Amino acid sequence: MKTQLVYPAWPRSQRLQLLFQLWLSGLVLLGTGIYLWFPVSLTTRIGTALLLILSWQKLLQSLGDYTEALAEHCQLEPAQKYLQLALKLSPRRADLWLLLGNIQADLENWPIAQAAYQKALHLRPDLIEALNGLGFARLILGETAPPSTMTAQAYFKRAYELRRGISGQIFTHSDSPLQREYSPFSPFKLKHDLEQWQWLCEKGLLPVSFQGPIETLTNRYQASLGPDCPHDLIPLPANAELQSLWGKNLYFCAPPESPKPALQELSPTLKASISAQTNEGAPVYWDHFLSPAALNSLQDFCLDATIWHDGSRRAGYLASTLDDGFNCPLLYQIAEELRQALPEIFAEQRLVYMWAFKCDSEGQGIALHNDSAYLNLNFWITPDHANLDPETGGLLIYPQDPPREWNFEDLRMDQAGIENWLQAHPQTPLKIPYRCNRAVLFHSRLFHASDVYKFQPGYANRRINITLLFGKKILKYYPRPTLVPLLEG
Repeated sequence: MKTQLVYPAWPRSQRLQLLFQLWLSGLVLLGTGIYLWFPVSLTTRIGTALLLILSWQKLLQSLGDYTEALAEHCQLEPAQKYLQLALKLSPRRADLWLLLGNIQADLENWPIAQAAYQKALHLRPDLIEALNGLGFARLILGETAPPSTMTAQAYFKRAYELRRGISGQIFTHSDSPLQREYSPFSPFKLKHDLEQWQWLCEKGLLPVSFQGPIETLTNRYQASLGPDCPHDLIPLPANAELQSLWGKNLYFCAPPESPKPALQELSPTLKASISAQTNEGAPVYWDHFLSPAALNSLQDFCLDATIWHDGSRRAGYLASTLDDGFNCPLLYQIAEELRQALPEIFAEQRLVYMWAFKCDSEGQGIALHNDSAYLNLNFWITPDHANLDPETGGLLIYPQDPPREWNFEDLRMDQAGIENWLQAHPQTPLKIPYRCNRAVLFHSRLFHASDVYKFQPGYANRRINITLLFGKKILKYYPRPTLVPLLEG
């Protein structure tokens, strides 16, 4: 099947404008420097010196802007050259070291990326992106990473606290300079947070003073229930009290490592079956994945922790990711025990990312896609009694492997491209019904989607699925070319 690569659009006028700003800044700097050698008055010399400083700052800013633009348009190699020049001119710019770290990470030069992130963090100890970058570097490099006092989990935790606040402290430090994020979100985000705040108040985990924000949130949610567009994104109301709490780390209860195994022991027969099917490229699933104690701990974590910050999806589900709250020692223990239990599959594959999705009572869930990793491990944790249709609510996986030359760790394919390929290669998806504590293991390149689901109403009945990605690369910092299948005829 013929394909073509589509790169992010970069109008020639925008690129020329950035180049013009870069060269103009250089020419002004050069001209100002030369002018200082002429015999002029003291006042003129002072003014020229100030202009020289401003020109220097503008040149560095233009270099950074052009480098960032190159990276955003899939031109990482040229971006490196401009970035090296910028760092020679201004080696104490934390943002430039961060940019270097991100580019080197996308190029898989992880030791260099780690060193760049450390330099950025040394210059700016509160740089959230550098902390997250160091977390990913620790995941990828593993035992080969230089000795460090911080684990990946600790780096992500520190970044999250800088971004969202420390649980409990925001009530006494509401004026702290936390990042304020008021992006539009779905009505389900409002509904979910309203229910979660009520849930936490009933358990005594939030103060009584939350009744005011809960009332404001209730009124805003009721106003959002328009019959014509129930999934349209809506803005946060202009309420100072609500805005001081929205998107913050109100309550966090990270499950620690369990002193006992977090996974149920696999029989030799089941181990052999999982390994054989996975090595043949076929999806495989099994029940009783987690121990009862580990399952209960993750259920409490996903119900109580206010980590569901991504409400941008119109399809009625929320997301929490490794670098924005979905981060606790128990999850790393699960990943490591899985690698030890199935070394034939995971010996060369490290945990590179993880997330959880929480869905509304009924709907379609996550649309058709594939993931930028080697293996996906999905499992569900909502009790079975919440599922009103035991034959649905799970996962649909299309079993035919896309062409091997389609490298989805370096390329991406949008939903329209996936549908075009499936139209040219008709196939019946493998339907895996929902079961609590059921694990599904498959190659990340296989196209997959959520099955339709219908769960009981109520906060504790929300369908929750957890995904662990294993491979050798993390998700890309910068856009990747889009692989577009071309339908013949």
